[in-house]
Amino acid sequence: MGMYEDVFRASTEDRESFWLKAAEGIDWDVAPHRALDSSGARFHRWFPDARLNVCFNALDRHVEADPPSSTPSSLSSRPKKRWSTSRQAA
Repeated sequence: MGMYEDVFRASTEDRESFWLKAAEGIDWDVAPHRALDSSGARFHRWFPDARLNVCFNALDRHVEADPPSSTPSSLSSRPKKRWSTSRQAA
């Protein structure tokens, strides 16, 4: 069987374990112990007992994994502009 079929089957046979395993790929402030809370009828909550810093996961952890060696010269040589200065010039 193909990889897609295997993943799909795993996600439908044991949904809770599947999503908790997938959540291990994220850096959590407080790791989840439950994947889905469906007790609220129409309103489900994913990872209800967890806490996440979305900004850290979107940007910071990638910079930590591969920090820039230096500021690119094209950025460091540009003059710094400030909002107040550009407003006065207009």
